[in-house]
Amino acid sequence: MSDRSNTTRGTAGKILLGFALLVSLVAVITIDDRLQRDSLEEFGLPTGLGDDELYDLDRAEYNPLEPVFKLNGKDIYRRRRKASNRADDEMLKIARDDADQIYFYREAKHLFKGTDAAEKTAGEGIYFVKVGDDFYLEVGISKLDLPEQGESGTPP
Repeated sequence: MSDRSNTTRGTAGKILLGFALLVSLVAVITIDDRLQRDSLEEFGLPTGLGDDELYDLDRAEYNPLEPVFKLNGKDIYRRRRKASNRADDEMLKIARDDADQIYFYREAKHLFKGTDAAEKTAGEGIYFVKVGDDFYLEVGISKLDLPEQGESGTPP
């Protein structure tokens, strides 16, 4: 009969080797994170706060019948001649245009308030592009409804 209590099994060595492998793995992951730090620390807000991708109002003459962007293959038309004042923190990013140049925004109140169908669909197909801090230009899927002949009024 042999006495097993005095034989070397290497348990302490196996534990030490496992610990060394774990520390090495953590060190490799830490070094990889540090090398990619700039890309890992990028973040974006879902609102218009701090966005610097602006639409230049002077880049094309105002023509409500000509599309200015495409969104999911649909033409987006400029619906207003001038930008309106809207708080950056109340405008939520919805999507980027198909050319990946600029963000489209919607007013938060159209997305979250109300329970009836009329209030939820208010502003459907109408988006905004940022032209400056707290200033947004209204654009939309449909062309601006221009007055028919004989109607009074001017388009906004």
